[in-house]
Amino acid sequence: MKKWFKIMVAATLALAAWSCGEPEKPAEPQLPITSANIAGVWQLTEWQGEAVSEDMVVYIDFVNVGRTYTLYQNVDSSVIDAITGTYNLYTNKSGQSILTGLYDYSDSTEWSNRYVVSSLTATTMVLKVYTEGATSTAGAESFVYKKCDSLPEGIGK
Repeated sequence: MKKWFKIMVAATLALAAWSCGEPEKPAEPQLPITSANIAGVWQLTEWQGEAVSEDMVVYIDFVNVGRTYTLYQNVDSSVIDAITGTYNLYTNKSGQSILTGLYDYSDSTEWSNRYVVSSLTATTMVLKVYTEGATSTAGAESFVYKKCDSLPEGIGK
């Protein structure tokens, strides 16, 4: 009996020690998905669950007034290109917030994808490629952006 009592006390102490670890940080509150809340400079930090390489530059600056954007990127070049256009944000029949856009060049060509804004906080925005008629973004290509105070020196302006 003493043996079982010692085992129970040891298990209880181990459980107590394990549960006294670092408290979980509360989740950052979600913001309503509006053009005012996505306005600002965002840096791509993660693509398909992988961190973006240090030499890859992708920043997008959304402006609420006029719903314009400037995309700074060197994804397909060693030079950082500035691409401008307009964007639209709407809610589809399934209640998903969809981000679409047009490029200023080449007769206002549409973006190659539409994106579901699947998460928006004060510091993070998650976009997932939207497939027309889909009610879920499970398995969709995903992009994680972090909010920046401004563009880094040497980019833009």
